[in-house]
Amino acid sequence: MARNIETVRRLCADWNSMTQADFDRILAAGCEFRNIPLKGDLTIGPAAIGQSLLALAQRWAVAVDIENVVGDETTVMIERTEHFSHRAARKDPFDLPVVGVFQLEPGALTYLWRQRSRPAAGLGARDPQAVRLHTS
Repeated sequence: MARNIETVRRLCADWNSMTQADFDRILAAGCEFRNIPLKGDLTIGPAAIGQSLLALAQRWAVAVDIENVVGDETTVMIERTEHFSHRAARKDPFDLPVVGVFQLEPGALTYLWRQRSRPAAGLGARDPQAVRLHTS
């Protein structure tokens, strides 16, 4: 249980400073990711997801505050706020409050990541999004 919570906490808190090898270690081979609040941004697999998040981290500096995290052997829920600042200062900074639910699938250390963002910085709430990841 603690390992599941720490894996989700690390992904949510550190995605902007992780390496491709980090994503390869924690994301399941067939994971699907929709980077909220970007509509239609479906990315599949650790390599593509890592590349997408690494590209985002190159454009935006991101600080993350984790407000709440709770979990058991099958589910981890995490509430956080991501604070974005454009590295080239061409866009206004914004805060993105997010709640994510990660569920353990039986027989494999994989999770389903469903997230919702609350309206912030002119962004409306979005539908649940999915990512599968695993601990090792």
